[in-house]
Amino acid sequence: MNATSSVDRTPKRGRLIVWISVATVLSVSVFAVAVGFLGSFGDGWARVVVVDDRVAFELRVPGGAAIDRVEVLDDAEGCALVRYGFDDYGLVVEAVSRSCEVTDRQIINGHHGRYRTMADVPAAEDVVTVGTNLGDAEIFVQQYAEYTNLTSKWTEPVAVVTFDVPVDPEYPTLVLRSEKAGLDRDEFTEVVAGLRTP
Repeated sequence: MNATSSVDRTPKRGRLIVWISVATVLSVSVFAVAVGFLGSFGDGWARVVVVDDRVAFELRVPGGAAIDRVEVLDDAEGCALVRYGFDDYGLVVEAVSRSCEVTDRQIINGHHGRYRTMADVPAAEDVVTVGTNLGDAEIFVQQYAEYTNLTSKWTEPVAVVTFDVPVDPEYPTLVLRSEKAGLDRDEFTEVVAGLRTP
């Protein structure tokens, strides 16, 4: 089994970034198994399973999408999160520790928000609740902008899923986001609605 990995350690932030390919067993500060393409679905969809000691979920993603990044952050204040990034569609799935103090409320220039619950969301628009096998998901959109030499704006779909039975009570929710609206709201809602317990 071939795996490519790149590790960037930034001690002042206690940050560990690990790049992985699908079907790689990863051992960081948590044991995570991220397996993509366990089964194909019609119309180009595939199933991805993630199990670690913080969260466990199974989701359908558009064919060709694969986990290409796992990021685990633990800092001195006890704030921790785990984030899974997909190479296509800007899809990010993350779980933030309930003990984190969420101070990043900017939705601008690379900051897409860090949410533990809906209470952390500064400006949710068009909120709807969708039932999933993991628990209820509140799906909404947020306005994201980048200001460089040009101004670019996107309406990003985001979901906060509250686990009915969390793997670790310190991580009671799962947040999904399609950065820069890589998936439109309907496609994103289909991904969220397909969440299951592995």
